[in-house]
Amino acid sequence: MQVRWNFKMLPNQSQEETLEDWLVTLRKHRNYALRERKDGFETNNQDIDTPVAYAYGAYCDLDSKIEVGSSCPLTCPVLKHGVIPKNLELATKQSKVKDKVTKEVIGTRREWDSASGIQMKVTSELRQSLDSFATIDSCVLQRNIAKLDTAYAK
Repeated sequence: MQVRWNFKMLPNQSQEETLEDWLVTLRKHRNYALRERKDGFETNNQDIDTPVAYAYGAYCDLDSKIEVGSSCPLTCPVLKHGVIPKNLELATKQSKVKDKVTKEVIGTRREWDSASGIQMKVTSELRQSLDSFATIDSCVLQRNIAKLDTAYAK
């Protein structure tokens, strides 16, 4: 037999104000991230007159179609999701390269991160610089981006 309990939260005045501040901050955070993705999607390679956002040193391996963020003479707009942070180090991630036969790690490779990965890294920096973000737990902020990612993908 399963028993289900329902509890009603009765916050005091200061807790209620804190919860309202958190909800406002989370709403602004989600709307900003959504606008950033929407603008990037609508402007990336859509209009010939508007300049395309190029990432310095970004290229796409034509054989494997893997987007890589290291130096190469070929530079193309490989960030299809349009989220380009000011610090390009936030736009990349490292992944392990394994041998296909032995499955041993033989090195690392830098790749472009997903839009949600980049926005989560930027959110981590916001927590350090803004007090309104610092009061909210990092898991809540990252979950906010994850929910946006799910909604945007569908």
